Amino acid sequence: MRPAIGTPLALSLVLTVLAACGSPSGNAAPDAAEAATAAVPAVAPAASPSRIRIQGLGLDITDAAGTTSTLKFEQVSQADAIAAVNAATGTTPEVTTNNDCPSGPTSFADYPNGLQLVFVDGSFQGWTLDQAGIYTENEFGVGVDRATMDSLPDFQIDTSSTLGVEFYFQGVNGFMSSDAPDGVVESLYAGLTCFFR
Repeated sequence: MRPAIGTPLALSLVLTVLAACGSPSGNAAPDAAEAATAAVPAVAPAASPSRIRIQGLGLDITDAAGTTSTLKFEQVSQADAIAAVNAATGTTPEVTTNNDCPSGPTSFADYPNGLQLVFVDGSFQGWTLDQAGIYTENEFGVGVDRATMDSLPDFQIDTSSTLGVEFYFQGVNGFMSSDAPDGVVESLYAGLTCFFR
């Protein structure tokens, strides 16, 4: 009768077999878990997510492959602009229309990241931004302090603005909390807006 695995005789036989199977160098052979892990090929890291850069003529979108395309004002349809930003952000916007804007009926696509796209007659006409996380090519965006703003090329305060402390540089406009040294950027915009001045 064959002994059960739990008997002293069976345990002695198992230990003898294991000792005989040791590697010549004295290192223990890899266990089953290590062998299974070694057999699985490494998974390539995920590609970088798409990025959006704001600029005075529209938006630059860089996809996961590193290819950048520009959505220029007046040259991209509302449907194409929304599709491109949806792909870049992985989100969808709330789309609304205001019939009382200075330029007439104007549509807006508002994203959770604070980016708003502006459309007139189905054409991409402008953008606004009121949250940090999307920047210009030189890393300028919402939340930047006054010292950084002063270092930007062509930065100027619009002293004639009736809407607050407004500034502009290289086609990008915005508002900051104050004109004092501790002022920070609160929002940015370019192209057409629905501001009432």
